[in-house]
Amino acid sequence: MCVLIVSTVAFFLTVPVFHAATQSSPSPFWLILDPAIDVTILGGFASLAFGMLPLPFSPGRHVRHWNPWAWMVLTTIGLIGFVAVLLTPGSGSPSELRHVALVPLFVAFALFAVGSLAFMAYFHLRPAPPAPPSPMVAGAPAV
Repeated sequence: MCVLIVSTVAFFLTVPVFHAATQSSPSPFWLILDPAIDVTILGGFASLAFGMLPLPFSPGRHVRHWNPWAWMVLTTIGLIGFVAVLLTPGSGSPSELRHVALVPLFVAFALFAVGSLAFMAYFHLRPAPPAPPSPMVAGAPAV
């Protein structure tokens, strides 16, 4: 819930901070704060959207088990906010990515996906650790 509040507040601060950062001779404070707010919005809504997915390793599973309606509201708000950020002009739309080589981007994404799935599979498929030895009973002979 804190991520939602911080992201929403940052979203509403975007316009005034952008205007302060684009004035003639802006303060370095505004120049640093403008991209910091953008990262806060994107990171907040992305973590809310993807963190609420009901996967075994994400908090969304616990929220959905606790209250399906709260889970649905949080997931919907996160997805709407994430899509709104991605559709905002100047946020890396395909028309702005023509100068970027997309092959390294897709290769890095694929490697990260394979690494993440391998990490998850390792912990889900490894054998259970051996049970600890039972405590000695008082009066039993030591071996």
